[in-house]
Amino acid sequence: LVSGIVEIRQAGLFRYRGNYNDYLVQREANEAQLLAAYKNQQKKIEQLQEFADRFRAKASKASQAQAKLKQIERMDKIEAPTNDTDEVAGIVALVGQLVVAGHRRIGFITWDYPIGGHWSFQRFGGYVEALFTHGLPFNPDWVLNIHKDSPRLTPDQLGDAVATRIRQEGVTAWVCAADHQAYPLMQGLQARGLQVPADCSVTGFDGLEPPPGLRRVTSMKVPHEEIGASAVSRLLNRIIHPTSSRRKILVEARLVQGDSIAPPRRT
Repeated sequence: LVSGIVEIRQAGLFRYRGNYNDYLVQREANEAQLLAAYKNQQKKIEQLQEFADRFRAKASKASQAQAKLKQIERMDKIEAPTNDTDEVAGIVALVGQLVVAGHRRIGFITWDYPIGGHWSFQRFGGYVEALFTHGLPFNPDWVLNIHKDSPRLTPDQLGDAVATRIRQEGVTAWVCAADHQAYPLMQGLQARGLQVPADCSVTGFDGLEPPPGLRRVTSMKVPHEEIGASAVSRLLNRIIHPTSSRRKILVEARLVQGDSIAPPRRT
């Protein structure tokens, strides 16, 4: 069992308490705070720079303009989040696996996260992109816990909702925003008389090990080592080139072939 996670990101070590699910929630909240602080600082810099550009040539205010520039120089600059997993490309690849297996009616689920959970929207974006790329139908009724006005379903309620859509609407595959959602869904469907992948296929994301007694879900493994290496490389580059422009680096996830995809059952 995991009780804590240490992440190398943006030239620093970040410690998180709890399991991987707790890590995702805490990381999302931290990134939201960091992004807000970054935007506030950038707005302040723009205001100071605007003043300096406007009055540096005016003798009566040249000293004030110079002081504004010095204030910018003395700031401890905040960097926006730069290293992350390419969530969209990962989900597009997973939907591609389902399409190759013959699926055409594919749904999407995520858990309800009162705090954080922005990553689930990024992965949902990959799901939508993949459907349109393959010319597949997008049905809002097959998307659970995404729209802000939709009912917020617990994991157990998701099992009921998914089972109903399999039996009544012919949805043959489900893309889960994360492995820690996919495995409980598989257990829930089994309790409701539906087997994965015989009755429906399921995909996850993150590349977690399956719980005892469950098949491995087809997933994308988050490349923590590559993200860490990218962060270290970027830190060294910033040391050598401190004035270089900021870049957002997306690291590609790796496909983990599981036993949760099969051709849809013929009716």
